[in-house]
Amino acid sequence: MPDEPFDRAEFVAYFRDESEELLHRIDADSLRLEDLAAAGTYDAEVVNSLFRALHTIKGNAAMLGFAEVSELAHSLESLCDALRTQRLALSGARVELLLRGRDLLNELVECAVGGGDSPRGLAEFLERLDDAVPRDVDAAQASGDAFEAEVARMLAQSPDSRAPLRDATPRVPGRRPTIRVDIERLDALMNLVGELVVNRTRITEIAASLARLKADDVLVKALSESAALLARTSGEIQASLMKARMVPIGQVFERFPRLVRDVAKARHKEVQLEINGAQTELDKTIVDEIGEPLMHLVRNCIDHGIETPEEREAAGKPRVGTISLNAYHGGNQIIIEVADDGRGIDLDLVRARGIALGLISQDERLTEQETVELIFTPGFSTAAAVSELSGRGVGMDVVKKNVTRLKGAFEVDTEGARGTRFTIKLPLTLAIIAALLVRVSEELFAIPLDSVIESQRVERADIRTVQGHEVVTLREQIVPLLRIAEFFELGGIRDPEKAMAVIVGVQGRQVGLVVDAFEGEQEIVIKPLSDVVGRIPGISGATILGSGAISLIIDVHALVTDAYGTGRIARAEYSGV
Repeated sequence: MPDEPFDRAEFVAYFRDESEELLHRIDADSLRLEDLAAAGTYDAEVVNSLFRALHTIKGNAAMLGFAEVSELAHSLESLCDALRTQRLALSGARVELLLRGRDLLNELVECAVGGGDSPRGLAEFLERLDDAVPRDVDAAQASGDAFEAEVARMLAQSPDSRAPLRDATPRVPGRRPTIRVDIERLDALMNLVGELVVNRTRITEIAASLARLKADDVLVKALSESAALLARTSGEIQASLMKARMVPIGQVFERFPRLVRDVAKARHKEVQLEINGAQTELDKTIVDEIGEPLMHLVRNCIDHGIETPEEREAAGKPRVGTISLNAYHGGNQIIIEVADDGRGIDLDLVRARGIALGLISQDERLTEQETVELIFTPGFSTAAAVSELSGRGVGMDVVKKNVTRLKGAFEVDTEGARGTRFTIKLPLTLAIIAALLVRVSEELFAIPLDSVIESQRVERADIRTVQGHEVVTLREQIVPLLRIAEFFELGGIRDPEKAMAVIVGVQGRQVGLVVDAFEGEQEIVIKPLSDVVGRIPGISGATILGSGAISLIIDVHALVTDAYGTGRIARAEYSGV
């Protein structure tokens, strides 16, 4: 039986994924070498790790015929080998050369995989590398490279030949075997598990209904036992698949040491990065999406938060500023904190800028939280000048928008000259969540349980009207009420005596969602609304319940934003109304 055709696309995808991991390792090792060079010390293991990563990229690129990637990796490997054999002394200038080479290598990998022109300055950089490496060191590797060049030539002549990519990563004794799985395959499995969860709930409800009617029937008892077994087994499948999708957030955090180093140098500041909780796991989909918001927050901390060394000394602070990245689990959420010990947010400056932009009036009173909220307005910036890093009025609004799109919450805490802390709260997964089912005018709605604070029966006498908005006071806090039936124009009659309210909270703000009845809690599978239906304000998706009924999922963030509107209710609270 003839061999299957060589699937080059699959090997290219493997090359891309492995190269991304190796480039992060090169970054980390190079930054470690920079610290060693500054301290006048040397660590052979760090150099060897860097050498192995470059060697693997070189070999993989050669196998696929990516000549420029292989050539640059080889030149960097030669420099690294010179450091490894101590024919060259470790210095900051040589580490800078490695870091610049790593950036060019990343661009070349992207060009090789996605197509496009080679980055400018490649030839000149290769000449610099050639001048930096002693000739005898380069010649010592020629015999081994000749073999790789011959393999690359053979592959180029016979594209259908099958040759596995060489794995130069050292084998660790006792290491568990792993495989790479395309995330789309896991998404497909998750959709199937979602359908299984729906049918599991349906069968459980049918079994319970039959048991109430014919408790002593043998077949009914057998169905109930089978339903219980199905529930347990499907729950284990669901948990296992969720675990398979979980990856450490360290995959995102490992990008930032290099970012902090480069941005701090560009801004003439001294900054150290502290990372905690890198092993905290969350869904791969969220990991892929959260990188950009975190990157902007870290840049913002350096550019706006951390002072210059001279300013810090004058304020009695250490010359070196600190940025902290921290991740940990909190219930069924993951919490990510980005904090700095800089100058904090100047609330007076933010307010003045808000007045200048026409966002608020001169005599409008704002709470501290409302003032901070102004920085999330599109186009808002307090930077005195536009730079390559900030001052263009974009960024913070995008950060909040991206976090909200991930069903997360975003909070800011700033304290004078002691610094600022940004807190992001994200769900562990976006696919299957626990929800509170409520009924409104004969319609069923699902409210994500992680947003629910409590359920309350509110007496009519406790409801007041403040500037046209209904509010109640719970534990000395004014909470606006939003009637779901009125928001979605479902009709219905207000009960003059009482109201059932679900108290939800987002970013420190609470709102009471008025409903007709509570229908219990249930695990639901989130289904996005189709393009035919389009976007519905206040709705984030839909789900199919065990009964077969369709329930719309409430977008709590959108409803909280609507309830507060322009902030009149919050300002009523501030003024003690």
